[in-house]
Amino acid sequence: TSKNISGPYVKQDVALLPWAHNPQVILVESGSIPLFVLFHIGPGDNSTTPSQCGSHGEHHAPANTYALSQQRRDGGAHGATNGQVFHTATDPAGPWTSHALPFGCNNPSPMVLKNGTWLLICNQRTWTIYTAPSLDGPWSSIGYLPPSPPGSGVWEDPYLFVDKRGNYHAIAHAYDAHTPCGPCNSPLVSGHYFSTDAINWKSTTTQPYVHNVTFTDGSTHIFSTRERPKLYFGSDGVPTHLINGVNPMTTCPPVPSVNCKTTAGVDWDFTLIQPLNT
Repeated sequence: TSKNISGPYVKQDVALLPWAHNPQVILVESGSIPLFVLFHIGPGDNSTTPSQCGSHGEHHAPANTYALSQQRRDGGAHGATNGQVFHTATDPAGPWTSHALPFGCNNPSPMVLKNGTWLLICNQRTWTIYTAPSLDGPWSSIGYLPPSPPGSGVWEDPYLFVDKRGNYHAIAHAYDAHTPCGPCNSPLVSGHYFSTDAINWKSTTTQPYVHNVTFTDGSTHIFSTRERPKLYFGSDGVPTHLINGVNPMTTCPPVPSVNCKTTAGVDWDFTLIQPLNT
């Protein structure tokens, strides 16, 4: 926790047991008791064993974990059974209660509108958007986001939000899955969808954020990846900070650039919080 978004942060406790990651918390203020809704990947119940690392340090989760955490539209090797789990609590300290959605949802990106309606993007190779009148459902699919523009790589890790004018946006981590890495200096790190109604979406080749960041001491660093984008908003509804999981590696093994973050022994991923020029 921290008294402000810039930190410093102090670890307080563990919210969920392994494995669970890519969290996003939505605060629902209804009545006198707030409700914290935590969406994430994985069951978060300590029911699976730690994953093994591949030849380049990449992490492979057990098959039964994928069955709980994601559903591939093509029924591929990573499972296609229902049961995406999210958790709720009336206090950030817990206890957290698990709930299951009636569909699989990889890399969930939730949002609740002012009228209580929920929107949820699931990255199931194609990004599917679901809606429900309340957290209890019923949930229904209202469509798919279009493919990313040609030449813009693979888009993942959606983050859904509405701007002050009422327009919908979904930003993403982007990467090139084909070009060998070498120096970790690919400028491709992000993607951006936008919509006026959350049903009809368009994409742009202009990246919402880039791979180089200037720090308060004046130094600039090029990151090999900037994943899991999240935004922090001010009281006026305008985003003030961008939050990413980043990797500062400058050289990589001869694999696709997304794997620059997974070299055994030199994996120094961390969370980066960057103020925005608003």
